[in-house]
Amino acid sequence: MDILTLRGVPRALARDGWWLMSETTAEDGGAAGSPAKAMLERVPRRLVLVLLALVVLADFLFWQENAGLSLALFAFAVLAGFLALGQARRDWKLPVFLCFLGALPVIEHVQMLSIAFLMAGLLAALALLRWPLGTAAGVLAGQGVRLYLGLMGAPFAPLVAGFMALARVGQIDAGMIPRPDRGVLKALFRNWAMPVGGGLILLSLMIEANPVLELRLSQVLTFEPSEEVIVRLVFWTGVALFVWPLLTAGPKTVTLPRWQGAGLNLGVNPGSVLRALWVFNGLLGVQTVMDLNILVGGGSLPEGMSYAEYAHRGAYPLVLTAMLAGVFALMARPFAREHKALMPLLMLWLAQNVALCASSALRLELYVEAYGLTYLRLHAMIWMALVAVGLGLIGWQIVNRRDNAWLRVRLLVLGLATLYGACFVNFAEIVARQQLTREVASVEQIDIRYVCDLGEMASRVVTEIRMRDDAIDSEISYLYCEARHAPEIDGWRDWTFRAWRVLQ
Repeated sequence: MDILTLRGVPRALARDGWWLMSETTAEDGGAAGSPAKAMLERVPRRLVLVLLALVVLADFLFWQENAGLSLALFAFAVLAGFLALGQARRDWKLPVFLCFLGALPVIEHVQMLSIAFLMAGLLAALALLRWPLGTAAGVLAGQGVRLYLGLMGAPFAPLVAGFMALARVGQIDAGMIPRPDRGVLKALFRNWAMPVGGGLILLSLMIEANPVLELRLSQVLTFEPSEEVIVRLVFWTGVALFVWPLLTAGPKTVTLPRWQGAGLNLGVNPGSVLRALWVFNGLLGVQTVMDLNILVGGGSLPEGMSYAEYAHRGAYPLVLTAMLAGVFALMARPFAREHKALMPLLMLWLAQNVALCASSALRLELYVEAYGLTYLRLHAMIWMALVAVGLGLIGWQIVNRRDNAWLRVRLLVLGLATLYGACFVNFAEIVARQQLTREVASVEQIDIRYVCDLGEMASRVVTEIRMRDDAIDSEISYLYCEARHAPEIDGWRDWTFRAWRVLQ
C-alpha cells in the first residue's frame, strides 16, 4: 500500500494557525515574520552612514543655492563615499583622475554639456572601481552606459513606472503572474531608486520655483509642517534615492544588439564602385571649379542673387553632401585594390569633398559678413571642420588598411574632444564681439536684440564696446538687455571660472 506523504504545512493552515506558535518560536522566526525588519538588518551600517552624510552635504551645497563649484564637490563626495564602503576592486588613482577631468567643464561654466561631462566622468570612475584591473574596455563602457542611461531617464521613469505598476497589479490580482518575492522587491528598489530620486529632486526644485504649484501642494497636504519643510524632505528623499544606486549598483553591463548587414550590398561591387567614382568625381569637379571661380576668382553670380543668398543656399547642403561622400567611401573601401584605378579615384573623391567643406566654410563666411555671427553659424563652422577631418581619417584608414573599428574609435575621440573643448570656450563673447564690431553702414544693421539675448556671459564685451561706440550704446539703452548685466557670484558654492573671468 502506497503511503501519501505531505511535506510542509499547507499555506492556509500556516496562515490561520499562527496561535499554535510558541513565544520562543515567534522570537526565533521574527525575521521571517517581519520582512522589512530583516531587510533593514541586512543593509550595512556603513552604507547608511555614507548615504546620510551625502544627503546632509547635498543640503548644505544645493538647498536654496545656485549651482557652480558645488556640483564638482558633490561628485567627488559621491566617489569618496563609494571608496569609503571598501567595495573598490582596483586602485583609486585613475578613477579619481577621470572624475577630475569630468568636473573641469562644470568648474568652468555650468551648462547642460558640462553637467553631462561631470556625470560621465563620475560614472566612468564608478564603473572602473566596480571592475578589477584587466577588465576589457567594452565591459567598462557597458557598465558606464548602464549607469548613465539610468541617470538620464530618472526624471521620466516614475511616470512610466506608474503605468506599468497599474498593469501589473491587475495581472497579480487575476492570478496571471505570481506575487514577487523578497529578492524581486529588492531588485525593484535598486532599479527604481535613482529614477524616483531624480523625479523627487526635480519636483522639489519645481515647487521651489513655482508658487502656484507650491500653493496647490499645500492645499492637498493637510498636515502641520510648513511647505518649506515638506519641500526640503522631498529634496532629501530624492537625493538619497538618487545616490543609492551609485553606491550599490552591481557590475552589470549593457549588451547592445549587433546589426548584421549580410545580404544587403545595394549593388556595391568593384565594377559599380569604379563607374560611380568616375561619375561622382566628374560632377563634383564641376561644382569645385564653379565655386573657385566665384569665391576666389571673382566670377559673377546669376542676376538678382547676392553673395549672402549664394552663401546661404550652399553652405549646409554641401556639408551634407560631404558626409554622404564619407559613407560612400566606407562602402567602397573593401574594393579599393580590386582595380588599379580605384584607389586614385577614391583618394580624389575624398580630396574633392574636403575641398567641398572648405567651399562651404567660405560661403558661410560670406553670409556671416553680411548678417553677423550667431550660435548656429559658429557651430556650423566647427561641424564643417569636423567633417573635413573625418574625411581625412577615412582616407588614412583606406591607405593603411585599417578596419572600421579603428575609424570608429578615432571618430568618437574626435567628437568627444571637440565637445569637451567647447565647454571651455565662451561662445557668447565671440558672437557678441563679431556682431558689434563688424563693418556696417548703420547700427540698425546690427542685430542688437540677438546680442542682448546672449546673456550675462557676453556682458564684458558689450560693456567694452558701449564705452567707445555711442550709437551702439544708445540702441542698447532702449532695450531690456540681459547682456548689460554682469554675472553674480554669491559665494564659493556658485563660483565658476568663466563668471569670475567675465567679472575681471
